[in-house]
Amino acid sequence: MSGIEGAFSTTVRAVLTPHPMKEMRVKNNYIQHKVVKAAQGIKICARDNMDKTLAGMPVYVAKYPEEAEVLMAIANKALKEELKSIKLASEGVYVQASTLGSLEALLQFLKDSKIKYSGVSIGPVHKKDVMKASVMLQHDKEFACLLAFDVKVERDARKQLILSVCVYLLQISYIICLISSWATRTNLKIEEKKKTKTVLSFRAGYASYRRVYSILGIPL
Repeated sequence: MSGIEGAFSTTVRAVLTPHPMKEMRVKNNYIQHKVVKAAQGIKICARDNMDKTLAGMPVYVAKYPEEAEVLMAIANKALKEELKSIKLASEGVYVQASTLGSLEALLQFLKDSKIKYSGVSIGPVHKKDVMKASVMLQHDKEFACLLAFDVKVERDARKQLILSVCVYLLQISYIICLISSWATRTNLKIEEKKKTKTVLSFRAGYASYRRVYSILGIPL
């Protein structure tokens, strides 16, 4: 299986399906199967590491123990190829989503909204993700923003956000909320620019006074 920290192997304990006319996401008693046929939604119960599973990626089944390492390499390669297929801009926001499918949907939404993105990741937001987003502070502060869609922000990431004061965290649960949140941030940036004071140094001997106004010479 593909995981947030790379591919891993585990032992399947049970393959479950909900009862007919029952919803998978609602807590109910499940039917246990030895064999299932495509296509239907199933719930896999495994021994460990299931909390690290990356939704949206293929599941590989090893019939023999020696096949596990080969299939893990294939899973890692598949994930890398998926992420490499995403075209990134040299300058843009950093995007984080819970699954590959939600990441693709969010990137399409950003593309349609003409919001550039320079980096992507899947899974909870960690300190390293904030540091990647902070790179934009050296290029364009407008894009020093981390868009977190339906993901948890870990404690180490929140500490890094406090240190990187200029990195803006935009955490959303629904894509439709993104436009209003981004517009609010953009308006705040415009107001900040208006309030920014400009300090000029005047040259002595280059001043002309009138009744209503004054002309002062400055070095260029």
